[in-house]
Amino acid sequence: VFVYYCSSDGWSGQRNDAVLEAPEGEAPSFRLHFRGHSIVEVVMQALKLGVTSDDGSVTLPSLDDATRVLFTGSSAGSQGMTHNVDWMRAQVPNAQVATVMDAITDPLPEDVDDPTIRDNWVLGLQYRYDNTYLALWQAFLDESCVAAHPGADAHLCSEGGFVRLNHITTPMFVRQDLRDPVMFGYFGSTGATMAQFAAAVRKTMLRVPDIQANAIEKNAIVKAPGVHVSNCGQHIVLMNSPWFGVAAQNNATVETQGGMPVTLHDALGAWIGGANVVAIDTDPSAISVCAATTNDQ
Repeated sequence: VFVYYCSSDGWSGQRNDAVLEAPEGEAPSFRLHFRGHSIVEVVMQALKLGVTSDDGSVTLPSLDDATRVLFTGSSAGSQGMTHNVDWMRAQVPNAQVATVMDAITDPLPEDVDDPTIRDNWVLGLQYRYDNTYLALWQAFLDESCVAAHPGADAHLCSEGGFVRLNHITTPMFVRQDLRDPVMFGYFGSTGATMAQFAAAVRKTMLRVPDIQANAIEKNAIVKAPGVHVSNCGQHIVLMNSPWFGVAAQNNATVETQGGMPVTLHDALGAWIGGANVVAIDTDPSAISVCAATTNDQ
């Protein structure tokens, strides 16, 4: 089942009738509905009932009858998994549920070496929470994170890296690129170089395999996460046309800790099958073999 993204809120919004003004009156004001989480709720309700295609030719069985469910998200969809996946998992309590998060693991501020860039990053994250997540979207965020971080720390629950490292208890596979050009687009506003961004992302991603020991909710995490971190300047993988073709060509690999080159496709399959998979490149790259990128990556 593929759910199209149309809410422009990282699948978190719960607000109708947001009126936005064009800067300096350059255009008329306009009205938007940010209902990303509401869409997730309706999709889950429909899947639990058993949806039928528009032409009536296919009816899916109820999600309540599923024994294994895999929720995935790329880019804003990955952001949406962070906010929603534990809630989604609770809607299908009888199934074995896992998630794949393709990009958008924000680097932790403490993993940013330069103090000026770190301070700018923190200010930007707090501004984004106050003015976008809270004021504009009235966002739904991971419920256990929100409960654990009231008041001045509430902004932490909008930060993908922090939430994934501490509050996601659904088994997760995290795919990231050290030189993700889309993520650098906003991190670079701190004054950072791409090399500084890659270093910070790598430090944060090195924390992911150890969440069963270090997460705030470590006692509720029953499966070690899978991790695939390339250094290819590639934003996402799951939604791209090379997803199966690249795997068949044994390209776009990162070496595991045991020195075995593995594609995301094969790494995910191995992890779902029960293997521990950790493949994290360095910067400059030492263990990635990159596929030719296209505009959709």
